Amino acid sequence: MFTPRVFAGAALLCMPLIACSTPEEAQASPVVCEAGNAQAAFDDNIAHVPQWHGHEWALVDSSHFDPCAALSWQTISIKGATASSPHHIMLFHYGEYLGTATAEPYGFFPDVEQVNHNEISVTYHWPQDGDANAAPTGTSKASFRWDEVQNKVIMSGDVPPS
Repeated sequence: MFTPRVFAGAALLCMPLIACSTPEEAQASPVVCEAGNAQAAFDDNIAHVPQWHGHEWALVDSSHFDPCAALSWQTISIKGATASSPHHIMLFHYGEYLGTATAEPYGFFPDVEQVNHNEISVTYHWPQDGDANAAPTGTSKASFRWDEVQNKVIMSGDVPPS
């Protein structure tokens, strides 16, 4: 338990660290981030994603939401989804919602991987001729990179065929 004496002592220990840093060092120090609330990020921003044919969206994977990352994501699908239902990837820059990775949602759950602090790689799945709807064999790969200079996400690669 902190008493006034312990609190004052802790403050004095920290003060030399603050006082000795130059303005350049203070600006270069990493941003201190708090743990983000993925559900709140979804709730606060889902209204920006148009419903799909009258179906509302549900959060299906929030484990990659990181308010301390240059680029993080959440995966959403329609409520009551099946394997082939459409999915969107909601993108975030330091916890701020940017929009969905693509204008249109694509069927089947995408595989998304963090490439580095500002880039993700997405593998989309889609059925080829003769595939069972529950077992698509087609894949398309795209990457999404936060460009600090342009202040936006840049996409490269391919999405599933229409």
